Amino acid sequence: MVCRLCGHDRKLVKAHIIPEGFFRKLWHGKDMPFLLSDNEDIYPKRAPIGVYDREILCEACELLFARWDQYGQEFLERRHAWRLLRDHDNPVGYEVLDYDYANLKLFFVSVLWRASVSRHPFFKNIDLGSFEDIAKQQIIEMAPGNADDFSVILAAFNAPTVKPSLDPALATWTDVRHYQFYLGDCVAYIKADERKTPEPFHDLVLKETPPFLVISRDLRASPELSLMKKIAQVHAGFGRRGHPA
Repeated sequence: MVCRLCGHDRKLVKAHIIPEGFFRKLWHGKDMPFLLSDNEDIYPKRAPIGVYDREILCEACELLFARWDQYGQEFLERRHAWRLLRDHDNPVGYEVLDYDYANLKLFFVSVLWRASVSRHPFFKNIDLGSFEDIAKQQIIEMAPGNADDFSVILAAFNAPTVKPSLDPALATWTDVRHYQFYLGDCVAYIKADERKTPEPFHDLVLKETPPFLVISRDLRASPELSLMKKIAQVHAGFGRRGHPA
């Protein structure tokens, strides 16, 4: 089969789109994570190491992403090193002063590209269209681009023990297309649009030089929590029917 990155006819391997480390942290003791849907006709599926695709990458190309995946995971797990910003007593965000722009930006771009070329149902909402080739070229050249090329805005939920691992989706801000990805207790908004990131969000974009400002989001008041509750209600009897949950 043909590798979607190098274009060569090679044996393809089990490739993760979102690094498996984010899914391993969803284990609760010996209970592994499952993929659930808000459609009760779609039965839960085991996902011990997350979502992967056997039809997109050869082994050599899969290894290319390893450095960026490792750096992205390590960065998002270092929230304790981010400086908390408050408005009086209310947390509003974080200031990050230490990061490697190239590795972090290529992590986000590579996740976006892999999701777009994958046919796994989990990534059905991701379709970059003409931007798919642009992202591919940046990956091949290991070129992160400037701050507005596939610009990244990051938000962190204020309940780090809860990780809303929902499927990626389109998020349009003032008609500018972004795709949102849930990564641990953070959500990344990645632009796939020739237009600039709209104000007032432009100041929050990941830039070549620090600081990187991360939004703090209240999980309790979020639409994500409502959706997770809905999904839980749909599959409320799953564990009681003799299946692991």
